[in-house]
Amino acid sequence: MTSVKQVNAVLKKMGRAERIRRGRGYYYFFGGNTHTWYSSSLPVCWLDNITTDEVLDELNFLGKDDETFKPIDLKKVVDTKPQV
Repeated sequence: MTSVKQVNAVLKKMGRAERIRRGRGYYYFFGGNTHTWYSSSLPVCWLDNITTDEVLDELNFLGKDDETFKPIDLKKVVDTKPQV
């Protein structure tokens, strides 16, 4: 099960400025240059419907037009599983 805390911990561990938070009906990325993106919404009602890797993939998609955005290499992402 994916959680806001888990995704934000992975982003922080990777040294990223972006984070996610729950909004009205969806989740939203904030921090970094997300305020300049066309959209910062993660179109899911429940975060546990997707994996952390899918959240990071969506972050790459949303940031792709930002010249300063550095895409996340999903092959190098480690420890995206929840800590027990």
